[in-house]
Amino acid sequence: MIPTFLNSGLLLGGAMFALVALPVLIHLINMVRRRHIEWAAMEFLLASQKKNSRWILLKQWLLLLLRMLAVAAVILMLAQPLVQNRVGRWFGGLVTHHIVLVDDTYSQSDRWANTSGIGEAKRAIERLARQMTASSQRQTFTLLRASETQHANGRPLPDLYRVPVDDRFSERITAALEQLEPSEMDVAPAQSLEALSKLLADQTDENRVIYLLSDFRTKDWDDPRPAREWLDRFADDGAKLHLVRTIDEARPNLAVSGLTALPGIRAAGVPLAMEVTVTNFSPNPARQVSVLLQEDGKARPALVIDEIAAEGSERRRFPVFFGTAGEHVVTAALEADGVDADNHRHAVIDFPLTLEVLLVDGNPAAKDARFLATAFAPGGGVKTGIDARIETTAYLNREPLARFRAIYLTNLERLDDAAINALEQYVRDGGALIYFTGERTVPSFVNDSLYKNGEGWFPAPLGDAMALPVNRLDKAADLEFVDHPMFRVFAGERNTFISAVNVEKYTAVAPGWEPAKDGPTQVIARLRNGAPLVIERRFGAGRVTAVLTTASTDWNNWARNPSYVVAMLEMQAHLTSEAKPQDARLVGHGIDLNLDGATYGTRHRMIAPARTGQIIETFDARSQGDRLELTIPETRRSGIYEIELAETSGATSMRRFAVNVAPGEGDLRALDRQELATRLPELEYDFSQAGDIEQRTESLAGIPLASSFLYGLIVLLLAEQALAYAVSYHPPQRRATR
Repeated sequence: MIPTFLNSGLLLGGAMFALVALPVLIHLINMVRRRHIEWAAMEFLLASQKKNSRWILLKQWLLLLLRMLAVAAVILMLAQPLVQNRVGRWFGGLVTHHIVLVDDTYSQSDRWANTSGIGEAKRAIERLARQMTASSQRQTFTLLRASETQHANGRPLPDLYRVPVDDRFSERITAALEQLEPSEMDVAPAQSLEALSKLLADQTDENRVIYLLSDFRTKDWDDPRPAREWLDRFADDGAKLHLVRTIDEARPNLAVSGLTALPGIRAAGVPLAMEVTVTNFSPNPARQVSVLLQEDGKARPALVIDEIAAEGSERRRFPVFFGTAGEHVVTAALEADGVDADNHRHAVIDFPLTLEVLLVDGNPAAKDARFLATAFAPGGGVKTGIDARIETTAYLNREPLARFRAIYLTNLERLDDAAINALEQYVRDGGALIYFTGERTVPSFVNDSLYKNGEGWFPAPLGDAMALPVNRLDKAADLEFVDHPMFRVFAGERNTFISAVNVEKYTAVAPGWEPAKDGPTQVIARLRNGAPLVIERRFGAGRVTAVLTTASTDWNNWARNPSYVVAMLEMQAHLTSEAKPQDARLVGHGIDLNLDGATYGTRHRMIAPARTGQIIETFDARSQGDRLELTIPETRRSGIYEIELAETSGATSMRRFAVNVAPGEGDLRALDRQELATRLPELEYDFSQAGDIEQRTESLAGIPLASSFLYGLIVLLLAEQALAYAVSYHPPQRRATR
């Protein structure tokens, strides 16, 4: 190992050799000061000493050497030696590689006074660069942002990579820092450290000093094990770790943490309820919080939340209304605070002109289907947005079913295999299927061809049709609903019409059947005798609901009760609601589209929001049989992304997608030195505030050996004293006389 020295001036100009030679000089001076006097007795002693002169001379020279080594150890300890790899000597000296990993997640935009978290990080890098430039050591520098470690291709993209510290270094640092701004990403420390490990994997013959500049938010270090694993690996490889905190303290912050459309009929001209969630990342309550709302960029009345509890959230509902079909944008925003990225949230909601549903009736008169069609279009100026189409079972074999948002099957006797397979694929792809039983229902067909011992899409095995005995003593309602979104509107006593519903007949389930706990099937309504009446099953990406009575008035009077219209509309709203909330796409993730190859071409454009203006990029779709897969690999900012799809006819169509920040990054609670130490026990690292990084550079070039020289000096001094005692004359002590 070849050492270098931080205080190399102590070794220059021959000063070290002069000091080391000081014990020899003292010895020579002492010899000059001696007077040679001949003395007979001494001559006798000298003659007898010649027998042991070599051994005595050897011990004296050894004593002199120990004293010289002690002086050298003091000088070397003050020079602060640092050990480097021997391999570096063969190639002209080992390089010290300074690696700066900057946490540029959006919590670093936290502002106070005239600075911010990212501003403090930039100033710390500038100070570090000045110190490196003033050093005479061979050094290189790498600057990597956390946001640039999470790319779809899996490769981190550093701003500077092994740049030599030379005459142009200051210029390169200045240019790189001009680009360093808070991103809108949420990157865990372990993710960025893992990416850094990949970046450094191609070269190990260097001294590494790794700086992690971060705000050290509590949420990122509640479970420190993933990050600790990578820090341990760097330390085991000999890297010097510096954890640099860029903020002074935690500050309160409010965030729009959710914006979703609630289950409902989504069609032009039909009001839709939405819900906004505001989270208070503060130990104190927030009062009179205004939420600004926009519909397609036009302001609408704001919401005011009286109080949000400390570290709590509040939800508020509000209606939106769009008279035209198409994709519409809803935005919720808060007034400015320390962190801006989480103050706004977007949702894109597609409102078709109408919602097409298919009604298939096993009876040629289509009695059950007509009752449903009336419920979907009750008249009286009430617009539901549902366009119901009544067909026979033959339609299931002739036409594609994907266009329908829901399919209702009523009073069927049988279906052929082609229809069964078409319905199964429809549900697997995310469709909603509702099955009403009736006089024509054949339990054996349902059990063998649709239920299939639980492998099919039908929710439960059926038994015989049963009459519900009249209860003349108890006034309990025939229908009992559980707490389920489909019938939540009827919970408790909020709808007195339900008590007037009488069910005379129903199709029983097979004896002994009950849905598995936490399985895909659940009973969401029962009769007063406990028999299941409405059963729901998740199947593939879709859902199937079995209503074990008629949709008409043949077995009940529900279809003539005002609650029937409400129940059918709630059922339709629940079953056709979006599977994922509109804000599920987060910054950093991609956008995938599956296109019809006969309708669309292969080259399309994306218009993405940028810090100033827009970014327009072109992407090519991949052919997958008769389908095309278009992938936007990653998104870098929140906002509305527009994808302009080129059709084979020459026309274009536009799709919009809302991309939002991860709300948890707005939690500004942070760790101090002691709290971080408890999460990283036994890990060797230096911790400092960004403003103190200048005082932490004395050990950046390698492994310090000053303490080792101190211990060596102590050993040398002890050995010197022992040897000095051994070579000196000590007359024997006389025994005291009595």
